[in-house]
Amino acid sequence: MSSKNSKVLKVNSKPSQVCSGEMINYTDEHVAIIRKWLEEEPNLPGDFEEAMIKRFLHCCSNDIERTKKVMKLFFNCRLNFKEFFGNADFHSDQVQRILTAIDTLPLPRRTKEGYQVYVTRLRDTNPDNFNLADYSKMFFMMHDTRMRTEDIPAGDVPILDMEGFSFKHLTKLIFNFGTLKKYLLYNQEAHPVKLMQVHIVNTNGLLHKAFSLVKPLLNPHVKDMLHFHTPGSDTIDEFVPKDLLPKEYGGNTGSVDELKEIWVKKIKEQAEWLAIEDRWKEIPPEKLNKQIDLEQSFSKIEFD
Repeated sequence: MSSKNSKVLKVNSKPSQVCSGEMINYTDEHVAIIRKWLEEEPNLPGDFEEAMIKRFLHCCSNDIERTKKVMKLFFNCRLNFKEFFGNADFHSDQVQRILTAIDTLPLPRRTKEGYQVYVTRLRDTNPDNFNLADYSKMFFMMHDTRMRTEDIPAGDVPILDMEGFSFKHLTKLIFNFGTLKKYLLYNQEAHPVKLMQVHIVNTNGLLHKAFSLVKPLLNPHVKDMLHFHTPGSDTIDEFVPKDLLPKEYGGNTGSVDELKEIWVKKIKEQAEWLAIEDRWKEIPPEKLNKQIDLEQSFSKIEFD
């Protein structure tokens, strides 16, 4: 394989998350088709978990060709976006530092439609400590844990809390625009979830400046899912039942600290698996070439 194939792929089809909120009745035949395809693609992991194949089929509404395209981008991004998917060592100083800087947690109960709601917010609002790549790493470690340990929801509803977001945070986003583009590409086009709504709470005038920065990078379907909620408003209640939310947001599912403790424990339990360097990644060209060389050498051996 040439080095050209290791570059980030582009997918022109609809993003994997933008689908109806109904559960898809994929069959063993659908799974078998994708499994056979994976085994025949030399640069893709043939031992990919069946539960993950079902996630992709669900997100792509059982469209086989679309599922293949999205999965190829998934594996490719995870190989090339090393700032997000490299060195996912739970016990490292980097990850432990991130845990004190950001809260990102799925809520324990789903909506009546079967949607999984999760909250992401800055815990450390000091902009000097703000690092999008680090925060993205923790976000994806949480979601990898969730995809491995929980069943498939009908859809996903993220709540992004912008309290504490300042002009200096925005400046850092601008100076790390390449990282932001990678984050949005993966989340919109390759992440195997069905995005149903996106709620941004505690918004202010500065957020609209930040939104103008990312708006050109957003898929039109994702733009239509955005809902902005000003501080002190209860407009989010029209979409997410209040009793599902943490007590800091008027709900009764426990505090953010209590819910975060549960998820930190879950991530820690998956630490050994999360740290596997080639997990869920495209096989890099240099490693693939070595495999081919070994297979060719083995085929030349004569047996008595």
